Amino acid sequence: TASEISEGSLPEGENSAKVEQEPMYAPEEFGYVLYDMPAADFSAADIAEIALGFSANYLLTNSGDVYAWGLNDGGCLGLNLPENAMVLSPAKVEIGESVRQIAVSSAAAVALGGSGTLYGWGRNSSACFPNEKNGVISLPIVLDADMEIEHIALSSMLVLCSKNGDVYTCGCFGDEALSFSEQYYATGKIAEVRGLTLVGNIPNVVSASASGECVVLLTDGGEVYTIGRIGSYADFDKLKKYSNDKITKIDFPEKIVKAEAMSEGLAALSESGKLYYVGHDVYGIEDSRAELAASFADAEKNCITEPKIIEKISGRVTDFEVGGGNVIVRTENSEFYTWGYNSGSFVSAKSDAEFVLVPQKLSLPAETSRMSISNFSGAALAEDGRAFAWGSGYYCIYMGDTYAKSHTPRE
Repeated sequence: TASEISEGSLPEGENSAKVEQEPMYAPEEFGYVLYDMPAADFSAADIAEIALGFSANYLLTNSGDVYAWGLNDGGCLGLNLPENAMVLSPAKVEIGESVRQIAVSSAAAVALGGSGTLYGWGRNSSACFPNEKNGVISLPIVLDADMEIEHIALSSMLVLCSKNGDVYTCGCFGDEALSFSEQYYATGKIAEVRGLTLVGNIPNVVSASASGECVVLLTDGGEVYTIGRIGSYADFDKLKKYSNDKITKIDFPEKIVKAEAMSEGLAALSESGKLYYVGHDVYGIEDSRAELAASFADAEKNCITEPKIIEKISGRVTDFEVGGGNVIVRTENSEFYTWGYNSGSFVSAKSDAEFVLVPQKLSLPAETSRMSISNFSGAALAEDGRAFAWGSGYYCIYMGDTYAKSHTPRE
């Protein structure tokens, strides 16, 4: 059955709302099976955090419960369902204790319990779960991490920051991660079981972020450190080789209050409200060239090896979030803008371009306090208890709605 989905008001220059006919639950066409789960017992006001993976969506409530919905690729929902399961509404992930942090990747998730216990579930093809032999974990398991954990991050590698400043990693990035994945898909087994590796000590870390081949750590003094390579072509150690055991400080000209890893670099917000980018700018985060595709063909010319101010937004930036290849910012006058990778026309209704270089304004409430985006969709929470989502509906972000997409935030 087809369903008409109103896109709402489009940017200036468009005459009317765009209405599209789309099939119900399109993933069923590719072998996904719809599972009905018990209704979640919470309201939007109970949500503390929304985290968007590749095919799955997660939220953490104020009481420490974790819920997941979307497509169960690699068991990433943590609901003990087949890998082809599709869940349209948030279902509780049974962890056994209150959770204080979650971190997600393309097909896996980890949660830090109030007791300090670390849990993981999903696809383990890059050996990111320490000492775990199984390639797919469909229910949360206790991970082998005997330390006092302060912060967690996850991509193809798990990152743990201990309370004494020690930083540990487990898994692999880059070409090695690709090789591990190829072996997993060929044999159904992970290439090698790995344990946690101590990679250094950074005192007073306040946040950890991981994406692509880069880990970003921010200290309470506003210093930014990275582990790994910032962008596939930005080779900071000049060895032409990826090295995940080297911690590097990125020197910014001013104090940084927030730093986030992206698939090809990192973005950072300064105390004065300036937004910086470092890395390989293949998605047009800082770049404004008309033909951005040239940056893939001639990658070395688009490497930003020193922090560069993003001047696409006028005025002071007060907050931002990143996906793998896109960004959303909030300005001091409570305006919201997004640009970058435009998969599924997530960023812009009036452009089918793969990259949108000009920031597009989003209509979100001024009291929006938390945001989250992926390459395909975005979500925001307002202080008055309302929740909003926009972008592709292929991964069920609209919680029980049809396979839809909206270029404007929907409550």
